[in-house]
Amino acid sequence: MTSVEAILGLLFAATVIVLAAKRLDLPYPIALVLGGLGLSAIPGLPPLAMNPEIVFFLLLPPILS
Repeated sequence: MTSVEAILGLLFAATVIVLAAKRLDLPYPIALVLGGLGLSAIPGLPPLAMNPEIVFFLLLPPILS
């Protein structure tokens, strides 16, 4: 899995989690944390190592806005 595929997969998962949080009337930051914990608990997924700049510029702003 390339880093581009991993980033797109994480962004898609975050979008789905935020939409589910809105439907369930939950705060989306809490839902994203719980979703991340759930994704990390899936056995057999390869470890994901990303450049910190990608996290700060692509993944963090949607979470904080």
